[in-house]
Amino acid sequence: GAQFALVVGKKTYILQGHPVDLYQLAGDKVRVWGRVVSRDTIIVEQVVPVYYETATGAEVPLGSKQ
Repeated sequence: GAQFALVVGKKTYILQGHPVDLYQLAGDKVRVWGRVVSRDTIIVEQVVPVYYETATGAEVPLGSKQ
């Protein structure tokens, strides 16, 4: 199956768990909560899109494919 990664600066972390959420948010800017289990692996507990507020007050996903 596919693997997902989180890139933070020059560091890349392999993400495990929550494959449906990760698939739906692939390519978007997200916030990830989880447990670090090795130098480069995180067990995901929660993943959510990052939003920003427009001048009109609407919340829009940051970096969304939509």
